[in-house]
Amino acid sequence: MSDANPRKSNREKSMDEDLAELRICIDMFLNSRMNEAIALLRGRHKPESMYYQFGKALEDALRAILSFQPADIETAMKSFDQTLKVANAQRKSSSMVGMDTVKAIGSWVVGTIGGSSFRGMTRVEKHAELVYAEATVLRAGFSVLYHQDFWSLVEESVSLRSAFAIFNGLKTHFDKVEQELKAGGDISEYHIDEHLVTGLIFAAALFNIVISFLPDTIIKLLQFVGFPSDRDWGLALLNTAGLWDPNDTDPDSEVEFQERLLSHTNEGMRRQLCDLAPIAIHLIAASFLPFQHVDYTFAEKINNYNLQKYPESMFFLFLQARHAQVNTRLDEAIAIYETIK
Repeated sequence: MSDANPRKSNREKSMDEDLAELRICIDMFLNSRMNEAIALLRGRHKPESMYYQFGKALEDALRAILSFQPADIETAMKSFDQTLKVANAQRKSSSMVGMDTVKAIGSWVVGTIGGSSFRGMTRVEKHAELVYAEATVLRAGFSVLYHQDFWSLVEESVSLRSAFAIFNGLKTHFDKVEQELKAGGDISEYHIDEHLVTGLIFAAALFNIVISFLPDTIIKLLQFVGFPSDRDWGLALLNTAGLWDPNDTDPDSEVEFQERLLSHTNEGMRRQLCDLAPIAIHLIAASFLPFQHVDYTFAEKINNYNLQKYPESMFFLFLQARHAQVNTRLDEAIAIYETIK
């Protein structure tokens, strides 16, 4: 996003600067330059930046997952609490006393805050809603992991429901904007960017996919309170971020590669997550979870594209080796594994 737009507020310009810097961090991290990425992230003191706070929380979360130490999990939870505090301060406030409580209760019951709620929001406010919902989901997960009891699960289910209401409302808003675009309307006033698009794609898809793997009894209970569980729809949605077509498994031509590289969603903060998820599902999760329509060739195509962007990535190299392994090319798999530093 360019800062040349004179109509941008100072807060929006600052957010765009943060997004540009964090995009560099993400690219470094994905290309196995973890120490540089963390140094860049930790080297900025921006306590009022929701994205920097979120980035630091994600780094703490990754550390907690790798160590599984209660102290690290608690640190991650506190980091997400700080992210929620900063993001909440930038959300659109209600002008009516008590309306926030009413909205929260209504959202839990009907499952959405309504697409119309987003129409009057600024771009920063929409980002704040997205970050708040994402941090809520992750904080809830670590809370359950930390406490490991039934009541914490019940308590955090309310938080998850609240986050889902935000995602659902944002999706409804995007659907209406898309309809206006198809009708030839001007949608610039809605302030939708690639970061919001990829964020919603990833969140909405993962809700559907993860829930679909749960036992049938739990799925029915979750569906009763409004959670979705359409695995095929979730996977199809993830494919839209990279313009992937499961029916086209031929390698990209140079022209197709450049078109994909220049796609308006390509610079979204969650863009590579939208690619990593289907690759991991096809190559890893399908080995031990009930899954139909496994397509190793399609997963390889997505992975090869990302390896061209991040040739030293331990993540995509690991998935390349995994593809060779599931296709019984064991010598090739071992050779790739040995190159991962």
